[in-house]
Amino acid sequence: MIGFDAKNKAEVLLFKKFESNIPVPLSDVEQDGLLKANKSNSTWTKSNTFSDAEWTRDDGIAFAYYYHLKCFFSVVTKEYALKCKAAQDAKERKGIEGF
Repeated sequence: MIGFDAKNKAEVLLFKKFESNIPVPLSDVEQDGLLKANKSNSTWTKSNTFSDAEWTRDDGIAFAYYYHLKCFFSVVTKEYALKCKAAQDAKERKGIEGF
């Protein structure tokens, strides 16, 4: 799936693999292939995390995530990541109103 911003620029790419309609994990080779296909003229640096995998593109323009439990891989622009963070912050602020 590809998500576009208001200017029709791709800002989020989601990849999920299925076998018999059941989500299955992406292999390291498949993850590396998706990173390579979305590296532009940059390189990816992997972050150390406990459960999921995260990468930052060295040009700072994109991030990639692999969610092990949900079996999906995403590549997002910095702008998209910031919009998601702002939306999450607003939701959390609303949830504590009145306390």
